[in-house]
Amino acid sequence: MEYDLSSTRLPYRGWEIRSHLTSVSIDGTVAAGAVLFVGDDCKCHIMSCRQFANGCDAIRAIEQRAARWIDVREASSEASPLEHAPFFDELLRSVSFWVLIDARLVNASIRRETLHDCYRPTADNDDPLDTYQLHASEIDAAVHRRVAEGSVEPVVLRQFDLHEADGKGVDPPDRARWVHREALASAGAVQCLPAG
Repeated sequence: MEYDLSSTRLPYRGWEIRSHLTSVSIDGTVAAGAVLFVGDDCKCHIMSCRQFANGCDAIRAIEQRAARWIDVREASSEASPLEHAPFFDELLRSVSFWVLIDARLVNASIRRETLHDCYRPTADNDDPLDTYQLHASEIDAAVHRRVAEGSVEPVVLRQFDLHEADGKGVDPPDRARWVHREALASAGAVQCLPAG
């Protein structure tokens, strides 16, 4: 497949992966997203949390992520939730995992930096998968809350989803600024630091 366009369509196992560039930052790096279809039905939106040096790499990475999501989704009808072990995705620097909600597996992820900042801020070289497994019940509960609020999969958890800003060194008037900064950090734009 050629990667010289800002959008592509890739047939995959009866699905169609429609990838597109989503943003260009000031430094010229780009991110990508994909919409996954079966026939005319949109089944999932996937967004990249990472910036790439060029559009080809961004599109290729999101297509790989989408294909992996389809593989897991197709296998989930035949497999139990125990067969969907969480894993660390080096490309996205995130732990990807599944949560059973209303008899359906929901794909979710949480970035390495979010796990570190929330649970092991003083640790050096902490393993994000170990951190996830130690706090899986709290993290899974956050996925349940996000889905109940209308989030669609894959659910990408942010620091704010795990811990309210109040009581973390952020006064209520600064909460909106803290949430905005955390959203930028989860997209890989800036490091998230409490307002102060």
